[in-house]
Amino acid sequence: MIGKMGSGKGVLSTVALVQCVELYNDINIIFDPKNDEWAYHVFKHFFKDDLIYIDLNRVQLPQVNPFKGANSDEINELLVASFGLGEKGTDADFYKTGDRKVCRDLSQNFTQGIDLRGLLSIALNENFRKSYDRTGENFFNLLEELGQLDSISAHDGIDLVDILNNQNKKIIYITGSLRDEVVVKAQKMLFLRMVQILEKRNRNKDVTHVNIMLDEIKYLISKSALEAMGTLRDKRQISFLPINPEVI
Repeated sequence: MIGKMGSGKGVLSTVALVQCVELYNDINIIFDPKNDEWAYHVFKHFFKDDLIYIDLNRVQLPQVNPFKGANSDEINELLVASFGLGEKGTDADFYKTGDRKVCRDLSQNFTQGIDLRGLLSIALNENFRKSYDRTGENFFNLLEELGQLDSISAHDGIDLVDILNNQNKKIIYITGSLRDEVVVKAQKMLFLRMVQILEKRNRNKDVTHVNIMLDEIKYLISKSALEAMGTLRDKRQISFLPINPEVI
């Protein structure tokens, strides 16, 4: 959906999503980096008992564990996407090689049920870190920054796997930031994690349809998520509503 600021894109999208829940009992996922007060209050008014609210900003209690239920490959993908370590066909790709190696090795050291603090503990272990000398120093710094974000540091928290595989209607409303770089990384990570979960749903099973609204999409999207969105659309179980997609 494309339009000028204040042209009513958010209002129209919110009305459409409310109808999807009312008429079809869909699951709605709303990513709102701008923290639109009107949209949140509409969903809270109509679907209070079915609303799950996640605030990714700083000074928040632990709410969600993006790594819950993820395997080593998925954890690696989440970190690469969040930190922008994927190849982009530029000279900078050469300098990301070391970061990707550390990321890959760290992901292989995961244990089932790992959380962000657990990954950080492994990464900061003297024996693990010194084996890379100065290789991947940028990755270590990025992970330490992300580790300061309490909102995604829960050990259990909101169970996204259970919610997205359930037959019950739900509204997952996520607010974040347009300016805080660490929060922007968390937004990209959480969106990709939801995409990973939805990708693994059984297409032969009668599952609840999911609608995903991505406001200010450039603050949410990564190469991995963009590629997966095409796969999900083919399964006909998920609908995407990107706002201002021309800025990708």
